[in-house]
Amino acid sequence: MNYRSGKKVGGTFRANAALLGNVGLISDFLRQLIVDLKMTSLGYHIYDVPMAVKRLGQELESDEGGISGLACLSTSHAAIHTWPEECGATFDVHSCRDFEIEVVENLIKKMFKTEDVEIHDLTSSLKCRD
Repeated sequence: MNYRSGKKVGGTFRANAALLGNVGLISDFLRQLIVDLKMTSLGYHIYDVPMAVKRLGQELESDEGGISGLACLSTSHAAIHTWPEECGATFDVHSCRDFEIEVVENLIKKMFKTEDVEIHDLTSSLKCRD
């Protein structure tokens, strides 16, 4: 099998706190992203952090919150973490397969009803150096 460098992107966006705190929306976003990128998901993990901590029988610390979502891909992963209390989120998509950055950006804008998206192509910065 030949290694393909593919594409790696990451970034941030700002959106309404209610949207960023919506577990269903975060799940829908990851699932639609994988469909739009024409990739294969091996599974999804979505955590409402406060609820997950409570299920563990632990006290919620002041720095524990938001929603974390991960889609494991046959070519790597896509991830998102939200901070509803700060109206912000981070995301990244790493894949050995090439994809269009605009697909990621456009879906964020559409699903989170925002124009405040900052996205960076990290592909060249993550390549091996001689």
